[in-house]
Amino acid sequence: MKTSRVLAAIVVIVFFTLKFDVFANVLAQPNPALSVTLNYQSQVYLGDSFVWQASIFNNGNVSHNYVLSWTVDNASLINPPPTFNSSGTIQSYETVTLTPSFVFAQQGSHYIMLRLYQDGMWVEDLTIAVTVVSALSIIMNCPSKVYLGDSFAFQASIFNNGNVSHNYVLSWIVDNISLNNPTPTFNSSGTIQSYETVTLTPSFVFARQGSHYMMLRLYQDGSLVYASNLDTAFTVEVIKVDTALLYQINPNPIYPNSSFSINLMITNVGDELINYTKIKSISVVQHSMIDKIVLQTTLGADLGMIPPSAVKNSTFSFDVTYDTPPGVYPMRVQLTFSDLSDNTYEKAYYVPLEVCSGEIVDRFSILESNVENELDKFRYNLGVLQQSMTVIAVLLLALTLALAATNFWYTRRTASTRRKL
Repeated sequence: MKTSRVLAAIVVIVFFTLKFDVFANVLAQPNPALSVTLNYQSQVYLGDSFVWQASIFNNGNVSHNYVLSWTVDNASLINPPPTFNSSGTIQSYETVTLTPSFVFAQQGSHYIMLRLYQDGMWVEDLTIAVTVVSALSIIMNCPSKVYLGDSFAFQASIFNNGNVSHNYVLSWIVDNISLNNPTPTFNSSGTIQSYETVTLTPSFVFARQGSHYMMLRLYQDGSLVYASNLDTAFTVEVIKVDTALLYQINPNPIYPNSSFSINLMITNVGDELINYTKIKSISVVQHSMIDKIVLQTTLGADLGMIPPSAVKNSTFSFDVTYDTPPGVYPMRVQLTFSDLSDNTYEKAYYVPLEVCSGEIVDRFSILESNVENELDKFRYNLGVLQQSMTVIAVLLLALTLALAATNFWYTRRTASTRRKL
């Protein structure tokens, strides 16, 4: 038991003796004479040379040998190698300024770890944090809607913020191959100088209405520096603006020396309201027939606003001259309207007019007259027959009454004779 206590006391004495020696050595070690000050930019453009400054100052009365070494995380340099050493002798109260430079190979956040040695002894550790960003930036001017059939044009402005030139590639793709031309994947490439702006204005035509999205990718010297996804894609609404025409001709077919009317039913089959809808003109296409099928009256040529799926009517009356030859004559209906962006549209519809021969009208008139005459005769004969039937009915009634009276008289007489016997 006593032995254990003695051993424990010896261990404690040795431990405190060693701690005192280490502490004494630290107190006896002089402060380092060298110090370093850093000067750098926290951001650099990809492809530009990153230059930073390290100023080493000798605060002591004697000269010293120094070594400044630094390393960069994950070997993210093009040149020089990621571990660098600078060494030399610095005199009393002298400042040595170092200006290393290199080029980062990757975007993102990077760290430079530095270590300063004085006469072979470690003095200080420092860290430089650098953010490497793309030298190329892009500004998009993209309309949010376009009308079906119109050329859709957007503007992409690429700016080089860096100090050196770069090769660029801008590519974009439109969803579900929704283009007439060109192919849905587009590439524009070239070289952009320092602080230069390159403006691209691609255009194409959408093949289908509805919502479409467009995604872009920008490459700098082969490295992807910008990419849009579904959340950041540019959405384009392709709007259909169109009308449809239904018509009704009364009477149909048409005959010479008569009148007829056309009821035009204009339907908005597009996606948005149309304005200033007007039937600009309506006439027979064949020039020689213009004086024979003549517009008489117009009702509702100015239709105004038509909401989607709504219908508005307009009626036109025409006179047909007696010498109009038979045939089918197309009548052109010229319609104008505007969309909500005040773009004006003009559409032409064609209505076929069938004009039958006047001889057919005469034959029908003669036939109608003959039928009317025969009907008059039939009605007359039917009236005579009705009168005859009335006389016959009266005679039959009188005969019936006479027979009844005779039967009554005969029955009475027979009965009287029986009583006398």
